[in-house]
Amino acid sequence: MEPKQLVRRYIDALNAQDWDALADRVAEDMVRHSCATPDLTITTRSQFLRFAQENAAVFSDLWHEIEMILAEGDLVACYLRLTGTQTGPIGPFPSLGRRVDMPFVAFLRVSQERVEEMWVEWDNVCFLTQLGHWPGTPS
Repeated sequence: MEPKQLVRRYIDALNAQDWDALADRVAEDMVRHSCATPDLTITTRSQFLRFAQENAAVFSDLWHEIEMILAEGDLVACYLRLTGTQTGPIGPFPSLGRRVDMPFVAFLRVSQERVEEMWVEWDNVCFLTQLGHWPGTPS
């Protein structure tokens, strides 16, 4: 399977919350990097699946829409639109029932039909402001 097709199937499984299909698309020793979540360490498939399931519990309608996708060799770059309604707490932030709609970038390294490594970034100020958690956000 070519890398872009694999990443599309990975995103489809994530959106469908199909944890078995997602597990099939992620390597056992997958590593996730992100400056947006510096205290979160993910270095295994099981840690990643737990993280994805926790996100789905907070944003039951979470959706990743691929707007642009490029591939070169084993690397795939995606510019996505992330949408969802916060229905559960995020750390110290309670749910205010607000939606987020924002850009999100992901760079994925694939090998042997699985995502081996990923770098994901987004604007946390935009994210927290839309959800009503940034200081000065109107209620």
